[in-house]
Amino acid sequence: MIIIDQEHALDVPQIETLLDVSFGKGRKSKSSYSIRENVDPIDQLNLVLRSRGKILGTVRFWPAIIRDALGGVNHDTLFLGPLAVDPGIQGSGQGKLLLRAALENVDAKRYSRIMLVGCLKYYGEFGFRSVKPKYISMPGNRDAGRLLVREWGSLPSLPTVGQLMAIEPASSFGHADLPHSRFCPEMAQIS
Repeated sequence: MIIIDQEHALDVPQIETLLDVSFGKGRKSKSSYSIRENVDPIDQLNLVLRSRGKILGTVRFWPAIIRDALGGVNHDTLFLGPLAVDPGIQGSGQGKLLLRAALENVDAKRYSRIMLVGCLKYYGEFGFRSVKPKYISMPGNRDAGRLLVREWGSLPSLPTVGQLMAIEPASSFGHADLPHSRFCPEMAQIS
């Protein structure tokens, strides 16, 4: 039986092996890894597919910012990824179940924005859309054409021109006491 479970610290070695199998040993050279470099994922949001002690899937979320090139303001965002499923169960729908559960968790916590690098054909069914016609770049100006966003609420709030960037590693943002108000101003009034 495969279950969706919270990621635990002891899962990390299996997750790293799964990511190597899924994306190759050169995966850390991709532009998305520069967003994750020296930053911890947000533990309370990370989920795994687990069966008899084996990790068969993973989805993680990372704190990031979009630096507004025109307004000079930083906008907080979650950065999703990687999403990976063991090759033995790919195509079974387990990855979509995992992603749906993760997004429900994010929605319940009322985070206002999630970004990722991926295929619109796959992620579109989960409410993601291209950042275009806005011009949001990635570090090294790579993968910008595959940059997708999902925003909570009715008014999209991406800057017209900006760059997705890693947060400062010393920030407390991304830990268990993650302040919801950084993502959703309405939460500042509720918290």
